[in-house]
Amino acid sequence: MPSIPLKYGRSAIDFDFDPKRFEVLVNGRKIAGIEVAAGGEHEFKDYLVGLPEDLGMEKGLTVVFRAVEGSSVPGIYELRLLRK
Repeated sequence: MPSIPLKYGRSAIDFDFDPKRFEVLVNGRKIAGIEVAAGGEHEFKDYLVGLPEDLGMEKGLTVVFRAVEGSSVPGIYELRLLRK
């Protein structure tokens, strides 16, 4: 099953003390929920999200990051699709 590694990094502008909670949707289907802790250092964090085999990738992939109510999506600096 392929995985999507999500690299998240905070910049000085985006850095705040509120946790970020968001969902990852691929081709309209929720495949993961991610929570990024508040505070911390200015650093990049990697998040790996596995793709279901029955996703139907023949016509491509559309990836959407949707904030959970009361939260926001952090800056996403890189998105890669990897094969096993």
